[in-house]
Amino acid sequence: MYFPIGFEKWSSMPKYFVDRVFNDIIVPRFFFRIHQLMAKACHNSSLNKKWKEYMLKLWKEAEEPLLSKEDIIKNALDGIPMDQWALYVTYRLKEETKERCKKNAQIRKNQLPHTCGAMSLARRRDAMKAMGKAFDRGRIWAETHKRKDESYVTDETMVIGIPLLVLAARRGDCSDPSSSGDLR
Repeated sequence: MYFPIGFEKWSSMPKYFVDRVFNDIIVPRFFFRIHQLMAKACHNSSLNKKWKEYMLKLWKEAEEPLLSKEDIIKNALDGIPMDQWALYVTYRLKEETKERCKKNAQIRKNQLPHTCGAMSLARRRDAMKAMGKAFDRGRIWAETHKRKDESYVTDETMVIGIPLLVLAARRGDCSDPSSSGDLR
């Protein structure tokens, strides 16, 4: 059983199809310690992510910029129904989709890497407070953009982080985020 790739987004997937997979495949194999509706929501979210990743993988394998749409459709990958493949290729070659891909690539390119993982900034602040470190927005930002050896993740983060720490040092040590040392 596979999930069709002819849909532009996961929310367009027929509900009965997702329900059938959950009820016939997932429920018999797993015991849920949480309410089944919550498990279904988590499962749906996970399938959504895997479906998108799978479709992207298919496109990367099949994309040939020099081939025409018809040629790409004719070169359907093994195991992919021709009608589904044709719908997916049509979607990928739409101008709107190409523009969205370019925009997302630009956004990803402009993001600064960080080292805070899943820890929220509030938890990071509480951890700094527990360790007795002074904290404010600038120090928290610098801490989440440094490696364990205290070096910055990239040169761009260093260009931003050093002035933040200099400004924080000029304002004096601060451990109350509502005080004047909070960088706003």
